[in-house]
Amino acid sequence: MFLFIPVENMASNNRLLVSAGEEVDIETLKAEAIAAGRPSSSTYNTRAEYRSRSASVAHYVLTRAKGICEACFQPAPFNRPDRTPYLEVHHTQRLADEGPDDIMHVTGICPNCHREAHFGPDTDAFRKRLEKFIAEKEGALDQETRADDHPAS
Repeated sequence: MFLFIPVENMASNNRLLVSAGEEVDIETLKAEAIAAGRPSSSTYNTRAEYRSRSASVAHYVLTRAKGICEACFQPAPFNRPDRTPYLEVHHTQRLADEGPDDIMHVTGICPNCHREAHFGPDTDAFRKRLEKFIAEKEGALDQETRADDHPAS
């Protein structure tokens, strides 16, 4: 388990803006990182709670995406060792917040869009756009299914 802390802004000329108005030289950060990476006797325990996710939902969503990111509409960035397109499963409503593990709230997106979904400048608008797309795509798939069930004479 990793704890990621966002860096607010990267400035030019080897200086990093860490927080509001605080400017730190990249060499200072390097020295601190090297010192922090040395073996330490300090340890801590964390407690994590995991929500079970349906493999069937994930499999369906990745199949529905057909190797195309459902956020940016670009092909998956690479293939897995089994040659299937690499997309990530994203829940538009967090399971940790009692969100549903339901095909109407789960999407297949590329790693870049997945990071944007969690850490982008407007995650709420991103989520709403994904949910609208899913609803439209599922509606179209439902119409195709009904047409397949009742072919024209």
